[in-house]
Formats: sequence, C-alpha cells, structure tokens
Amino acid sequence: MKFHVFGYGRVGQTLVRGIRHHFPQDPILVIDHEEEQLADLYLENSQAWISDAVAALQSVLENFQEDSWIIPALPRHLLYEFLCQDLARDHEIARIPVPEMNLELPFMFRDDRGTLYLSYADFTCPPDCSEPEKTCTVTGLPRPEPLYQLLERIEFKPFVSCVMRSVQLAPGLGGYRVTTVQELNSRLRARGKGRFLISTSCSCHAVMNGLQLK
Repeated sequence: MKFHVFGYGRVGQTLVRGIRHHFPQDPILVIDHEEEQLADLYLENSQAWISDAVAALQSVLENFQEDSWIIPALPRHLLYEFLCQDLARDHEIARIPVPEMNLELPFMFRDDRGTLYLSYADFTCPPDCSEPEKTCTVTGLPRPEPLYQLLERIEFKPFVSCVMRSVQLAPGLGGYRVTTVQELNSRLRARGKGRFLISTSCSCHAVMNGLQLK
C-alpha cells in the first residue's frame, strides 16, 4: 500500500507513527502547506511534500498507484473541499449549509460555516480505538448501526446523501482509497445538478457539508 497523509500537525504525526508501526515497509507521502511542519519528518521510506492539500489531492488522483490510500489529518473536510474545487471547473456550484435534521445522535455540532460534525460518542475516544463491531471500547455497551450506514440511508428531499466511508486500517488509523474519491466525483458529475450532503464517516464519527450543483 501507499499512504498519503494530509496534514502533519499533532494528529498527522500520530497517524504517521501508526502507519509506520503497522505497515513498516509501505511508503508514506506526507503533505502540509507549511515547510516548518515537515522539517522533522525523518522516517524510512517517507517523503514530505509542501503543498496545499486540495491541489495535492488533485495531483494524487491524476498519478496514483494501485492500492493508494488517503489519510486526512486536517481541521477541515478534505473530501468536500476537493469536490467543490474540482466540480467548479465545469459546473456552477454553491456551498450550502447542512439542513436541520433530527438524526437523534448523542453529539451533533454545527460550526459557523454550516459544517455538521456528528458522533455516537459524547466523550473523547481513545486514539487507538480498534472500532469493534459489537461493543464500544469505552462504555462496553452494544455498538449501534455503523454511522456511515445511517448517513447513507438519509432521505431528506431534495438532498441526496453521498457518504465516503473511512475504513479502519489499524487501531486509530482510518482512510479511504484514491479510487473511491474518483468514483464519487464521477457520480456527482453524472447527476449534473441537485443538492447533496457530502459526508466522510467511519463507524462512529462523521463530518458533513452541503453542496449544490446548478
């Protein structure tokens, strides 16, 4: 596998250490727009790339290797930012707030830009959670339906829910394949117009934004 880690702050550094521990021979490309953030990256079979995240993702999509993975570690929704910029090249788009929905989740937070953060947890999860299928590692209680499945089933016309599942590759380490970004981008282009809920979600946590194609 090849890993593309977007962001090398505290979270990104933790993820890079996790990748190297669980996948010691696989190459890692770490992307950050600040050169000083990457100054201490000295891991075997690792490279640093000073770049804007969205521009870097566009380049990765155009030149990816088989079994390449995107590992987001940014304080913004990388998938959504990429889709907005890429679709705007040949579509009229609008960033729109996520509508008010009653999803009955323990944690739902909306920031001042209309981004919605969702979680089954109203507490801080351990950084090395193994995401077991049946029970929560913190509470020991039965784990509900995976959040990405719940979001895929949203019916809130005229919105169409599009969910990128973050797959757990190792405890505390999740991401998605480069090919799944291409597939979602192609699906939106094929629709041509409409209102969409764009989410990235693992079993317990998600981030969601609204997008309109005109």
